[in-house]
Amino acid sequence: MTDRLNLDLASRSEQLNQNKLKHGVGHQAALLHAQKVAQEKEKIDLKSAEVIQRENKKTFISSIMSELNVLTDELNNLDISEKPELIEKIKVARDELEIPLPELKTKFNSLERDRILQILDLKKQEYDIKNKQDMQNVDAWIKLTYQFLDMTMDLIKNTNRTIGTLTHSFKGS
Repeated sequence: MTDRLNLDLASRSEQLNQNKLKHGVGHQAALLHAQKVAQEKEKIDLKSAEVIQRENKKTFISSIMSELNVLTDELNNLDISEKPELIEKIKVARDELEIPLPELKTKFNSLERDRILQILDLKKQEYDIKNKQDMQNVDAWIKLTYQFLDMTMDLIKNTNRTIGTLTHSFKGS
């Protein structure tokens, strides 16, 4: 989504640079619009990066949940004592992702196992909600950016048309 916006911004920026409008209120307004577009693009890029980070965290949490489910026995108990990679992933989830998991041990009864999976799932849901909110903001910012781009281009076209008309009128008199 931001690739399309980057391409459109580059195209319209070049049109602005090639424009004959050099001075005056129209030029200042166009510059202000261009600055606003750049600010909105910055917000879009920042929020998009945050969403990607949360999606990566969700994928990481899903991999832990999947491994826990595979290691669950027929009585719904869990033993991860022979899975040092999984133990390390759980430590990362607890310490770096700040997921409130209990102190790590390697054997869990059914209730403990279910609680761990529930905590992990709640964190994924939290990331989902935040991502949806941020993507709504990104969509709104993209629409606003296109509005500023359109207003800028219309301003330049109208100013050029006016300058052209005035120039033609002066030549004709």
